[in-house]
Amino acid sequence: MLTSILNLLVMSLKIFFYFFQKYIAWTVEERERFETRMKNLTDLLSKAIENKDEVINEKDYLSNLEWEKQQRYKTYKTKTLFVLTSGGGINELNTIQDLGMNLRVEQKKAEVIAILIKNINTEDKSVAIAQLLTEIV
Repeated sequence: MLTSILNLLVMSLKIFFYFFQKYIAWTVEERERFETRMKNLTDLLSKAIENKDEVINEKDYLSNLEWEKQQRYKTYKTKTLFVLTSGGGINELNTIQDLGMNLRVEQKKAEVIAILIKNINTEDKSVAIAQLLTEIV
């Protein structure tokens, strides 16, 4: 009877130590994976910090937006001037798809019509329409 109890105790200790050994091995493996992930991440971050050519500069970004706005204004002005000098109106302005002009004309249709019916020359109309269409964000 004593030997069977000791045998049972020894078997339970073997099972306990087996699972404990597996748990420790799994924990070590997870820690190694975590360390390799952190090492890769720190390497990437250090490379990103060292590479100053590709760092986004906020002033460059804002100047790029201003440049885009100016290009949009110039395109809208020339396209509108071309349409108005050829005798076109709101329908022809809706067909111009350069830089999304047709969508902006559709959004501000009433204001564009108000500018078109004003008694001013076509160049001033094209400037006013271009300014109106570039105000939309």
